Amino acid sequence: MRLLNARFTAIYWLILMALFTPLLATELPKLPVLTENDQLIGNFIQKKKLATFPIELTSKGHFKLNLHEGVHWVTESPIASELRLSTTALQSYSNDRQVLNMAARTQPMVAMVAEIFTAVLSGDWNALEAFFHTETSTTSQGWHVEMTPRDKAAARIAHAIHFDGEQFVKQVTLYEPSGDQTRILFESIQLEPYRASSRH
Repeated sequence: MRLLNARFTAIYWLILMALFTPLLATELPKLPVLTENDQLIGNFIQKKKLATFPIELTSKGHFKLNLHEGVHWVTESPIASELRLSTTALQSYSNDRQVLNMAARTQPMVAMVAEIFTAVLSGDWNALEAFFHTETSTTSQGWHVEMTPRDKAAARIAHAIHFDGEQFVKQVTLYEPSGDQTRILFESIQLEPYRASSRH
């Protein structure tokens, strides 16, 4: 369950921060408005280093984000799986079977991540900074954002989260409380008209 929660947290943050647009050295990213008629789609490559195992695990897939259904994260290889996150639940599927269903009303971690999710989508950085300290800087390749938790509750999500990008986020690195490290690279991110998923 600990590894599942860490993986879920990493996925959540990576998809959301793909909404970034350019920023100056001392300001936070300005987020485009995601309306009920739009959805954000893209591909990802996720690389995970385990603190207790000296190899890097790599997975690939695609994601979708919209205001109706939340986040849909599909891992295509090496093992196919699906993860869905909304403001009400976290659900996981494998071989077209549901293997996990966590309701936000009974799982504080799900509810907290959903609150952060809403703040990012609405561009409410004041709400987001209630959970994390934020520092920004420019690099030779674009910009860099670092987030560190303000309290123990936020520290359960991550010890630190780093974002790197130019026009959009290109890479997010999550430093997990377990000592694991997850790095995700984004590709082919774009907005398209909203289409309802076949599974709810």
